[in-house]
Amino acid sequence: MQFHLHALARTRRGDLPLRLAVANGFLARLGGLMFQPPLRANAAGTPGLLITACRSVHGCFLQAPLDVVFLCDRGRVVQIQRLQPFGAVRGRAGWQGVPRHVLELPMGSVARLGLLEGDWIVSANEPSARTPSVLKWSAA
Repeated sequence: MQFHLHALARTRRGDLPLRLAVANGFLARLGGLMFQPPLRANAAGTPGLLITACRSVHGCFLQAPLDVVFLCDRGRVVQIQRLQPFGAVRGRAGWQGVPRHVLELPMGSVARLGLLEGDWIVSANEPSARTPSVLKWSAA
């Protein structure tokens, strides 16, 4: 899996780096992290898979649990859940908005980053954007 998108988790602890692969086609979204080795954080940032135009995910053939972050169309964190292997989770609309995209992170990443509902995932190319109108999900 290649990580093309550099993003920031804008939390109460500050801006923390993310390295994301983007799944924006049907087959890429369907396959997700199936048959992939578990994601592991390193000095370059927390790795993840951003699945665009998605409101639910499955854990078929996952090797390890994941933290799943549901994002609105502007990149605001709407909901956070844990996905177990062979399980499924679905985002629900809340006071932060309606889920439009899913960010899959290694288990424990949400706690380590201090990510909470209402925080933002923003493009590292636009770090000054306080509340981005639309996140640019294309690979950089």
